[in-house]
Amino acid sequence: MRTPKKFLSILLALACLLAVSAGFAEEEAAPSVGGWTPNEVLLTQILTKDAKDAFELAMKSYNGLPMDPAVLLGTQLVSGTNFAYLAKVKLLPKNAASGWYIVTVYQDLKGNAAVTSAAEINPADLKTREDFPDPGLVGAWKPAGTANAITLPEEAWGPFWKASGNYDGVSFNPLALIATQPVAGINYLIVCQGTVMAESPADALYFVTLYVDPEGNGEITNAQLIDIPAYRQ
Repeated sequence: MRTPKKFLSILLALACLLAVSAGFAEEEAAPSVGGWTPNEVLLTQILTKDAKDAFELAMKSYNGLPMDPAVLLGTQLVSGTNFAYLAKVKLLPKNAASGWYIVTVYQDLKGNAAVTSAAEINPADLKTREDFPDPGLVGAWKPAGTANAITLPEEAWGPFWKASGNYDGVSFNPLALIATQPVAGINYLIVCQGTVMAESPADALYFVTLYVDPEGNGEITNAQLIDIPAYRQ
């Protein structure tokens, strides 16, 4: 039996439509060039015992995403203590900007602790400040201290230290890797403690972008002060 030409034309049109649809699906599923990829690995924890205990106590009454504390960023003396943490969600949510949060916990004078804010760090919309925070102000955030642990993946460790040695004015200590970005090489977004090299050295917290070229050479291309109050929702 001969197949009618009209029927063949319909089959051909359907085949073309399916091919085009599959092409769109593949295009939508492909990762965007230059997009940030969250770092899902918690390489270390940099916490005092008091800060860890306060975080764990606060999480018991917290209704948000379950998180692990990575770094104690700083403290603020009030009627009690505010702790600012860099924390990572235990299971990365769908469409998460990074999965890394700045979490504030308030602990009162009786030892009770509660989460007062939790804001996700979006690599495409970092909350930064221009002026250097004055640690002498009443209610100022005090950086928690420097890190002495492996806080970067092996492939970024060497390039970071070479690049930081060539950066004028500030000595950086990496606290955690937030995300990576494929370019002609790789960008690493890192939370760092920075010490301003001056007559009276001062510490502050920074978002640092490390660029590593295809040959493995590193350069710090951006360093911005973290605005902790702006992350308190």
